[in-house]
Amino acid sequence: MARTVSDVAFLDAMITGEQAPMIEPRAIRIAIPSPEYWQGDSVDEGVAKVIQEAFAKLRAAGCQLVELDFNREVRGIVGTLVDPTPVTVIGASGLNALPYFSAENMAKWLRENAPNVTVDQMYRGRPKTHPLLAAPKLPPVDEQIKIVNEGARRYAEIFRSKGVAAIAFPTVPIPAIPLRPGGPKEPFGETITIRGKPLEEGKVILENLFVAPRMGAAGLSLPAGMTRGLPVGLELDAPPGKDSELLGIGMAIEKILGRLPPPPLK
Repeated sequence: MARTVSDVAFLDAMITGEQAPMIEPRAIRIAIPSPEYWQGDSVDEGVAKVIQEAFAKLRAAGCQLVELDFNREVRGIVGTLVDPTPVTVIGASGLNALPYFSAENMAKWLRENAPNVTVDQMYRGRPKTHPLLAAPKLPPVDEQIKIVNEGARRYAEIFRSKGVAAIAFPTVPIPAIPLRPGGPKEPFGETITIRGKPLEEGKVILENLFVAPRMGAAGLSLPAGMTRGLPVGLELDAPPGKDSELLGIGMAIEKILGRLPPPPLK
Protein backbone atom coordinates (compact mmCIF):
# COMPACT_ATOMS: atom_id res chain seq x y z
CA MET A 1 0.00 0.00 0.00
CA ALA A 2 2.87 2.38 0.68
CA ARG A 3 6.64 2.70 0.91
CA THR A 4 6.64 3.18 4.68
CA VAL A 5 4.46 2.28 7.64
CA SER A 6 4.06 5.97 8.44
CA ASP A 7 2.47 6.46 5.02
CA VAL A 8 -0.04 3.72 5.84
CA ALA A 9 -0.64 5.33 9.24
CA PHE A 10 -1.31 8.65 7.51
CA LEU A 11 -3.87 7.00 5.22
CA ASP A 12 -5.47 5.21 8.18
CA ALA A 13 -5.73 8.47 10.12
CA MET A 14 -7.39 10.16 7.14
CA ILE A 15 -10.00 7.39 7.03
CA THR A 16 -10.60 6.77 10.74
CA GLY A 17 -9.55 10.00 12.45
CA GLU A 18 -7.33 7.96 14.81
CA GLN A 19 -3.65 8.80 15.14
CA ALA A 20 -1.16 5.94 15.42
CA PRO A 21 0.70 6.29 18.74
CA MET A 22 4.46 6.74 18.99
CA ILE A 23 5.76 3.62 20.75
CA GLU A 24 9.21 3.06 22.23
CA PRO A 25 10.87 -0.30 21.46
CA ARG A 26 11.01 -1.24 25.15
CA ALA A 27 7.23 -0.92 25.32
CA ILE A 28 6.74 -3.42 22.49
CA ARG A 29 5.84 -6.96 23.50
CA ILE A 30 5.03 -9.38 20.68
CA ALA A 31 4.64 -13.13 20.29
CA ILE A 32 6.82 -15.09 17.85
CA PRO A 33 6.76 -18.74 16.71
CA SER A 34 8.66 -21.21 18.87
CA PRO A 35 11.64 -23.15 17.39
CA GLU A 36 9.46 -26.01 16.11
CA TYR A 37 7.76 -23.71 13.62
CA TRP A 38 10.97 -23.01 11.71
CA GLN A 39 11.46 -26.72 11.01
CA GLY A 40 8.06 -26.96 9.32
CA ASP A 41 7.72 -28.43 5.84
CA SER A 42 6.63 -25.16 4.22
CA VAL A 43 9.15 -22.74 5.77
CA ASP A 44 12.02 -21.86 3.44
CA GLU A 45 15.38 -21.81 5.23
CA GLY A 46 16.33 -18.44 3.71
CA VAL A 47 13.07 -16.84 4.85
CA ALA A 48 13.48 -18.36 8.31
CA LYS A 49 17.02 -16.92 8.57
CA VAL A 50 15.86 -13.39 7.60
CA ILE A 51 12.95 -13.38 10.06
CA GLN A 52 15.03 -14.78 12.92
CA GLU A 53 17.71 -12.15 12.25
CA ALA A 54 14.96 -9.51 12.37
CA PHE A 55 13.82 -10.87 15.73
CA ALA A 56 17.41 -10.64 17.00
CA LYS A 57 17.48 -6.94 16.00
CA LEU A 58 14.22 -6.33 17.83
CA ARG A 59 15.55 -7.98 20.98
CA ALA A 60 18.73 -5.94 20.80
CA ALA A 61 16.64 -2.76 20.56
CA GLY A 62 14.74 -3.67 23.73
CA CYS A 63 11.58 -5.28 22.35
CA GLN A 64 10.14 -8.14 24.38
CA LEU A 65 9.58 -11.30 22.33
CA VAL A 66 7.49 -14.14 23.74
CA GLU A 67 7.39 -17.56 22.10
CA LEU A 68 4.16 -19.37 21.26
CA ASP A 69 3.22 -22.59 19.51
CA PHE A 70 2.08 -20.93 16.29
CA ASN A 71 0.66 -24.04 14.62
CA ARG A 72 -1.28 -25.14 17.68
CA GLU A 73 -2.36 -21.83 19.19
CA VAL A 74 -2.93 -19.71 16.06
CA ARG A 75 -3.36 -22.10 13.15
CA GLY A 76 -5.34 -24.40 15.41
CA ILE A 77 -8.12 -21.79 15.38
CA VAL A 78 -8.29 -21.23 11.61
CA GLY A 79 -6.98 -24.52 10.20
CA THR A 80 -5.41 -24.51 6.76
CA LEU A 81 -6.47 -23.44 3.30
CA VAL A 82 -7.41 -27.00 2.34
CA ASP A 83 -8.64 -28.04 5.79
CA PRO A 84 -10.28 -24.94 7.31
CA THR A 85 -12.02 -24.94 10.65
CA PRO A 86 -15.74 -24.04 10.88
CA VAL A 87 -14.92 -20.51 12.02
CA THR A 88 -12.74 -20.03 8.93
CA VAL A 89 -15.45 -21.32 6.60
CA ILE A 90 -17.98 -18.93 8.13
CA GLY A 91 -15.45 -16.09 8.07
CA ALA A 92 -14.82 -16.67 4.37
CA SER A 93 -18.47 -16.73 3.35
CA GLY A 94 -20.02 -14.44 5.96
CA LEU A 95 -22.89 -15.40 8.24
CA ASN A 96 -25.20 -17.38 5.97
CA ALA A 97 -24.04 -15.20 3.06
CA LEU A 98 -25.74 -15.90 -0.26
CA PRO A 99 -25.25 -16.20 -3.13
CA TYR A 100 -21.90 -17.96 -2.89
CA PHE A 101 -19.30 -17.46 -5.61
CA SER A 102 -19.86 -19.74 -8.60
CA ALA A 103 -19.69 -19.69 -12.39
CA GLU A 104 -23.49 -19.55 -12.40
CA ASN A 105 -23.55 -16.46 -10.21
CA MET A 106 -20.86 -14.88 -12.37
CA ALA A 107 -22.94 -15.57 -15.49
CA LYS A 108 -25.96 -13.90 -13.90
CA TRP A 109 -23.91 -10.86 -12.90
CA LEU A 110 -22.41 -10.59 -16.39
CA ARG A 111 -25.83 -10.74 -18.06
CA GLU A 112 -26.98 -7.83 -15.89
CA ASN A 113 -23.81 -5.72 -15.92
CA ALA A 114 -21.60 -6.74 -18.84
CA PRO A 115 -23.73 -8.57 -21.42
CA ASN A 116 -20.94 -8.55 -24.00
CA VAL A 117 -18.64 -10.60 -21.74
CA THR A 118 -19.04 -14.36 -21.28
CA VAL A 119 -18.05 -16.63 -18.43
CA ASP A 120 -15.66 -18.47 -20.77
CA GLN A 121 -13.87 -15.18 -21.46
CA MET A 122 -13.52 -14.55 -17.73
CA TYR A 123 -12.07 -17.99 -17.01
CA ARG A 124 -9.98 -18.21 -20.21
CA GLY A 125 -9.60 -21.98 -20.06
CA ARG A 126 -9.15 -22.20 -16.28
CA PRO A 127 -11.31 -24.74 -14.43
CA LYS A 128 -14.71 -23.33 -13.44
CA THR A 129 -15.20 -25.67 -10.52
CA HIS A 130 -13.00 -26.78 -7.65
CA PRO A 131 -13.82 -28.36 -4.27
CA LEU A 132 -12.47 -25.29 -2.42
CA LEU A 133 -14.82 -23.02 -4.39
CA ALA A 134 -17.93 -25.07 -3.69
CA ALA A 135 -20.64 -23.46 -1.56
CA PRO A 136 -20.09 -24.57 2.06
CA LYS A 137 -22.74 -26.38 4.08
CA LEU A 138 -23.35 -24.02 6.99
CA PRO A 139 -25.22 -24.77 10.23
CA PRO A 140 -28.13 -22.56 11.37
CA VAL A 141 -27.25 -18.90 11.94
CA ASP A 142 -27.43 -19.18 15.74
CA GLU A 143 -24.86 -21.96 15.63
CA GLN A 144 -22.67 -19.95 13.24
CA ILE A 145 -22.67 -17.05 15.71
CA LYS A 146 -21.60 -19.38 18.54
CA ILE A 147 -18.76 -20.76 16.40
CA VAL A 148 -17.53 -17.29 15.43
CA ASN A 149 -17.73 -16.02 19.03
CA GLU A 150 -15.77 -19.02 20.31
CA GLY A 151 -13.09 -18.51 17.66
CA ALA A 152 -12.85 -14.83 18.56
CA ARG A 153 -12.57 -15.72 22.25
CA ARG A 154 -9.75 -18.19 21.61
CA TYR A 155 -7.91 -15.68 19.41
CA ALA A 156 -8.22 -12.92 22.01
CA GLU A 157 -7.00 -15.33 24.69
CA ILE A 158 -3.66 -15.69 22.89
CA PHE A 159 -2.95 -11.98 23.30
CA ARG A 160 -4.28 -11.87 26.85
CA SER A 161 -2.43 -14.96 28.11
CA LYS A 162 0.88 -13.95 26.53
CA GLY A 163 0.47 -10.28 27.43
CA VAL A 164 1.33 -9.25 23.87
CA ALA A 165 0.06 -6.58 21.50
CA ALA A 166 0.84 -8.47 18.28
CA ILE A 167 1.91 -11.80 16.81
CA ALA A 168 4.84 -11.80 14.36
CA PHE A 169 5.65 -14.42 11.72
CA PRO A 170 6.67 -14.61 8.04
CA THR A 171 4.13 -12.98 5.75
CA VAL A 172 4.88 -15.67 3.17
CA PRO A 173 7.12 -18.59 4.22
CA ILE A 174 8.86 -18.85 0.82
CA PRO A 175 10.57 -16.33 -1.49
CA ALA A 176 8.55 -14.82 -4.33
CA ILE A 177 7.68 -17.22 -7.15
CA PRO A 178 8.78 -16.21 -10.69
CA LEU A 179 6.04 -15.10 -13.06
CA ARG A 180 5.46 -17.65 -15.82
CA PRO A 181 4.62 -16.75 -19.44
CA GLY A 182 1.45 -18.85 -19.44
CA GLY A 183 0.25 -17.57 -16.09
CA PRO A 184 -0.14 -19.60 -12.90
CA LYS A 185 -1.19 -23.22 -13.04
CA GLU A 186 -4.71 -23.61 -11.68
CA PRO A 187 -5.78 -23.82 -8.99
CA PHE A 188 -2.67 -23.66 -6.75
CA GLY A 189 0.27 -23.16 -9.06
CA GLU A 190 3.28 -25.34 -9.73
CA THR A 191 4.74 -27.96 -7.43
CA ILE A 192 7.80 -26.72 -5.58
CA THR A 193 10.18 -28.53 -3.24
CA ILE A 194 10.89 -27.24 0.27
CA ARG A 195 13.13 -29.25 2.58
CA GLY A 196 12.82 -32.15 0.15
CA LYS A 197 9.01 -32.21 0.22
CA PRO A 198 6.86 -31.40 -2.85
CA LEU A 199 4.21 -28.73 -2.16
CA GLU A 200 1.82 -26.68 -4.29
CA GLU A 201 3.15 -23.12 -4.31
CA GLY A 202 -0.24 -21.41 -3.97
CA LYS A 203 -1.09 -23.27 -0.78
CA VAL A 204 2.25 -22.30 0.77
CA ILE A 205 1.95 -18.66 -0.28
CA LEU A 206 -1.51 -18.33 1.26
CA GLU A 207 -1.09 -20.34 4.45
CA ASN A 208 -0.21 -17.35 6.68
CA LEU A 209 -2.09 -14.67 4.76
CA PHE A 210 -5.60 -15.82 5.56
CA VAL A 211 -5.26 -15.86 9.37
CA ALA A 212 -5.97 -12.17 10.05
CA PRO A 213 -8.79 -11.77 7.49
CA ARG A 214 -10.66 -14.79 8.84
CA MET A 215 -10.39 -13.48 12.41
CA GLY A 216 -11.27 -9.90 11.45
CA ALA A 217 -7.90 -8.94 12.90
CA ALA A 218 -5.58 -6.06 12.12
CA GLY A 219 -2.65 -7.14 9.93
CA LEU A 220 0.50 -5.36 8.77
CA SER A 221 3.34 -6.64 6.61
CA LEU A 222 6.67 -4.84 6.41
CA PRO A 223 10.02 -5.67 4.80
CA ALA A 224 12.38 -7.62 7.05
CA GLY A 225 15.33 -8.33 4.77
CA MET A 226 16.41 -10.11 1.61
CA THR A 227 16.99 -13.73 0.63
CA ARG A 228 18.32 -14.72 -2.80
CA GLY A 229 17.92 -11.09 -3.83
CA LEU A 230 14.19 -11.08 -2.99
CA PRO A 231 12.40 -9.27 -0.14
CA VAL A 232 11.04 -11.15 2.87
CA GLY A 233 7.97 -9.83 4.67
CA LEU A 234 7.38 -9.77 8.41
CA GLU A 235 3.69 -10.09 9.27
CA LEU A 236 2.34 -8.45 12.42
CA ASP A 237 -1.21 -9.33 13.46
CA ALA A 238 -3.07 -7.58 16.28
CA PRO A 239 -6.53 -8.07 17.83
CA PRO A 240 -9.55 -6.74 15.94
CA GLY A 241 -9.92 -2.97 16.32
CA LYS A 242 -6.26 -2.40 17.21
CA ASP A 243 -5.26 -1.01 13.82
CA SER A 244 -3.81 2.26 15.11
CA GLU A 245 -1.81 0.57 17.85
CA LEU A 246 -0.46 -1.93 15.34
CA LEU A 247 0.63 0.87 13.03
CA GLY A 248 2.45 2.47 15.96
CA ILE A 249 4.28 -0.80 16.60
CA GLY A 250 5.02 -1.12 12.89
CA MET A 251 6.58 2.34 12.70
CA ALA A 252 8.85 1.54 15.65
CA ILE A 253 9.89 -1.82 14.19
CA GLU A 254 10.51 -0.28 10.78
CA LYS A 255 13.06 2.09 12.33
CA ILE A 256 14.83 -0.85 13.96
CA LEU A 257 14.97 -3.02 10.86
CA GLY A 258 15.74 -0.21 8.42
CA ARG A 259 14.68 0.23 4.81
CA LEU A 260 15.44 -2.30 2.08
CA PRO A 261 17.67 -1.15 -0.79
CA PRO A 262 15.95 -0.57 -4.12
CA PRO A 263 16.23 -3.48 -6.56
CA PRO A 264 18.94 -3.23 -9.23
CA LEU A 265 17.68 -2.24 -12.67
CA LYS A 266 18.94 -4.61 -15.35
